[in-house]
Amino acid sequence: MATQKLASVAAQARKLIDPLYATLRRETISSYEQMMAANKQYVVTDPVAAERLAKSWFYTKLSQIPAGIKTSEAELGVLKGKLRSWKELSAQEMGVLCLFGAELFCWASIGEIIGRGGSITGDDI
Repeated sequence: MATQKLASVAAQARKLIDPLYATLRRETISSYEQMMAANKQYVVTDPVAAERLAKSWFYTKLSQIPAGIKTSEAELGVLKGKLRSWKELSAQEMGVLCLFGAELFCWASIGEIIGRGGSITGDDI
């Protein structure tokens, strides 16, 4: 009796879901085909060229490191300047600096815990 009722409920659910699934599938495939047709000039079909793209992306990102270092050094200089005159900071700026310091401490603590294999108290020797 329970098996028949379960089969009946499953059949009713199937009747509701099948049309929705068919519509969703058709719309998804249509959207995918439109997107690929509109952007076909960006698709690389040559396997050698596709492999070269990965290397190009990697070395392009690698070449951006010196610019990032220069930007970081400039931002560090601004932070040092603010910390030299810390008595002149507004309460909001001081609050942001304190929250930033707390965030750094938390991330360092999480890194230590992960580095210990999940142990909060210390290394297992």
